[in-house]
Formats: sequence, C-alpha cells, structure tokens
Amino acid sequence: MKYHAVWKPGGRPRRGMGSMKPGRRQLQALKPRGTIPGKGAVNCGGIAGKALIIDQGGMTTDLLLMKDGAGDLSVCESLEHGVITLYNQVKSRVNAELDVLLEESEIDAILLGRKEHVSSQVAGMVERQAQAFVSDLFSTLRERGLELKSGVVVFLGGGSILLRRQIEASGKVAHPLFVDDIRANAKGFELLYRLAQEGR
Repeated sequence: MKYHAVWKPGGRPRRGMGSMKPGRRQLQALKPRGTIPGKGAVNCGGIAGKALIIDQGGMTTDLLLMKDGAGDLSVCESLEHGVITLYNQVKSRVNAELDVLLEESEIDAILLGRKEHVSSQVAGMVERQAQAFVSDLFSTLRERGLELKSGVVVFLGGGSILLRRQIEASGKVAHPLFVDDIRANAKGFELLYRLAQEGR
C-alpha cells in the first residue's frame, strides 16, 4: 500500500483511515533494524540523524526523508523515474546501434551480472545506460536540495536491487543501505495502516 493511499498531502488521513497524523509512532515501524558497521551513531534500529528513503519501482521512484526516526513530510514525493523508463531507453538504444531486440528479462539478467547470453557489446551498452540512468536520478535529487553524502540513504524496491552495482559505483552516496526484500515497502505501509486504525 502506497503512502498516498493512506495519507493526503500535509499528513491528513484519507477518509476511513483514522484521525492520526503519521508521526514518530507510526513511522517507527518503517525503520530498518541493525546498525551500519563503522557508522557509529547511525543506528538503523533508531535512525539517529537523517535518512533518505528511496523506493525504486517500475513506474516511479518514491522519496521520503526521515529525521531522528520521524518522517519529514516536506520531502515526500514520487518522481517519474522508474525502471520501466530505463528498459525503454536501453531497448531503443541497443536496437538503434546494435540491431538487437532485447527483452526486459534479458536486461534484468545483465544488470544482475548474468551476461553469458549476450555479446560483450550488448552487455556493455546496457550497463552504461544503467549507470547514466542512476546518475540522472541522483542529479535530479541534488537539484531538489537532497544531499546523498550525509546521513543514511536507504534503497528499497526492485529497481534498487537491479541497480545496486551502479548505485555503489556512482560514488555519490556515502552511506547506502539496501533492503533486499522487494516486499518491504508493502509490509511497512500495511503496518502503518494498522497503526492508524488502532489509533482511531
């Protein structure tokens, strides 16, 4: 369940979703557990300091900023920068320059390191396109005043799993934390919904 399925802009609950605003208690459930090695006070069980949540899906990349465990709703938006856009860019470029028709499953395999089914030229072009896609996303975040080299940046969603190598290779994220469970977003917002219902 997406955030905006429960909450209106400004933290007002939608009809039938209770009267509680999403505060520390509700967002507590969304905090990853454990501590990032070597990061001292950055405890993911409590997310001391700042954490930017980036959920990379098929159609969109969703953002939420958290400060000391509480959601900062001034930074809560969806960008039309999902992996379907990447698929389309890659398929168009590879077809135009190498005369090869790729399927999305083949692009996934290349990005996950399985390249034996394609030529080195195709694999290289896919990876370069993916790196450019990630760089473009980070440039967009920078334009919005979001700093990726301070605090923790939590990546979740299927897109972040596919693009993990490109994200790490970009050098633009100081403290990335990857959530490998592609259902984590749905689980978190299901729990948020239940908490809102209990507080009615």
